[in-house]
Amino acid sequence: MAQRKSNPYSAFNFTIEFGDELVGGFEEIEGLSAPDTTARPVMPGQYKQNNITLKRGVIRGDIVRLWSSALEKGRPVRGTLKVIAHHKAIQQWAFTNVFPNKALGPNLKGEGNDISVETIEITAEGVAVQKECDH
Repeated sequence: MAQRKSNPYSAFNFTIEFGDELVGGFEEIEGLSAPDTTARPVMPGQYKQNNITLKRGVIRGDIVRLWSSALEKGRPVRGTLKVIAHHKAIQQWAFTNVFPNKALGPNLKGEGNDISVETIEITAEGVAVQKECDH
């Protein structure tokens, strides 16, 4: 029987997955909204961007480096960022092609490889909402 890895972010209200990997946990997330499907796009191929703010949490160092590199190059990170609530009644959100706007750090800790953050503001090109979450 395969052993399941423990979730190091289980103390947080929300966990974050990038691709299929668990990469962080946060206490609060602001800006979750689905796009207005009744509005017409201004130009074909133009995306309506969504901004979300992840507050009081930790995130893996390799993800921070990946996002920092994208910020320096001025390009979004291709892939899907999932926000998963620990409370099953809340929907799961998936954001595509994320682009970090800014990050604020808290007091520093000398333990582990994760990076503590106070807030990370992210822009995403697309959003999808899953009504049922199995996490």
